[in-house]
Parts: sequence; structure tokens; C-alpha cells
Amino acid sequence: FNVVNPDKVCDEYGADTLRLFEMFLGPLEQSKPWNTSSIEGVFRFLQKLWRWTHGGDDRSETVVADSAAAPDESMRLLHQTIEKITRDIEAMNFNTCVSQLMICVNEFGTAKVTNKDLMEKIVILASPLAPHIAEELWEKLGHKESIARAPWPKADPKWLVADSMRIAVQVNGKLRGQFDCSVSASQDDIFAQALALEDVKRFTEGKEIKKKIYVPKKLVNFVVSG
Repeated sequence: FNVVNPDKVCDEYGADTLRLFEMFLGPLEQSKPWNTSSIEGVFRFLQKLWRWTHGGDDRSETVVADSAAAPDESMRLLHQTIEKITRDIEAMNFNTCVSQLMICVNEFGTAKVTNKDLMEKIVILASPLAPHIAEELWEKLGHKESIARAPWPKADPKWLVADSMRIAVQVNGKLRGQFDCSVSASQDDIFAQALALEDVKRFTEGKEIKKKIYVPKKLVNFVVSG
């Protein structure tokens, strides 16, 4: 009697939730204790996927726009996700696939992205992990053939190169702010932008900056006295 009957989970949450939950528990090769305390989060993710494709509610038809261009940030996230999930599925790292899909759907839902091509690619990426909801969404997106026959998306290299970076700013080793800048910004430009932050000004104005430290593409640290 040392077993867990999956029928109970399927009856309450559906087969897709059970599949995703088992994948999300951790790396496939590791032993994992069976604990359904986090299954609600996986179930909510599938509900969020449905609501995103349906304009934020439970209406019967999907809300897509062929002409609605997706923001550059969304396109970059999409193609980073295509590359990551493709690589992780081949390596059978299914838990990270689920995590990446969750990040995408959260971002696209918040940004109210309705671009049909982007939406279709996400549904295809979800189909090996949650085949039932993916199949239904694929049909609702206007396709007659099964999603199993849809070509797998390919990442466009131009969207995989970041054009901006986020720099954390410290004063005497304590975090005082952060800002985004171009990846081509010079070190002097980065120091200037860091010093212009209001929270950084409060801790540097009227004090001697003894040292400026820059860790490329990560952080700036000002060592001050006085």
C-alpha cells in the first residue's frame, strides 16, 4: 500500500497538472519526496496560460491579433525560451522547461501580448509538457491539424543577443540602486549613470570617492570616506 494513486490528482486538477507537477519536482535523475503542497501553483499556471490566450478571462474564444507586433522585450524572451526549452528537453531537464514557461506566460500576460505568432509558439513549446490544454488551445487558435504535426519553433539568433544590461550599484559594498544601460556603454558612462541615481547621490555627495570598482555587466561599487 506504499503507493500514490494518480487518479485522485487527475480527478481534482487534471492530467496536465499532474504531468507538470511531476516534472516540476526536480531533476529527473534525483529521488524526490512526494509532496502535493505546491501542486496548486502548477494548476494556477495552466489557468494563467488559458487566461492569457483568452484576453485575461474565461471567454470562449482566444484573443489574438495578427497585426499586433510584440514588444522587443517579449520577442527576446520568446526566442531565449525557444532556445532554452529545446536544449532542456533534449537533456530531459523538464523542471527547468516548466519554470521557463511560467516566466514567459507571466511576462506576456502582464504585457498583454496578443501577437498570434508568438502565442502559437508558446503553445507548441508547452505541448510536450501539457499536451491536452495545448491541443485545445491550438484548435482555438484556428488550426485543423493536431499540434503534434506543427513544426517545432527555431530561435532567431538576432533576438538572443542582449542590447541592454542591468547594473547594480553599491556604495561601500551596500546595494543603493540599479539601472539599465546599453551593452556598448563605456566604463566612464556607467560610472556617470550610477552616480546620477538619487539613492546613490545621498551616500556619495560631499564625500571623497576613494575608489571606483566595475565588475563588467554586473555591478559598480564606490568606496567613499567621510
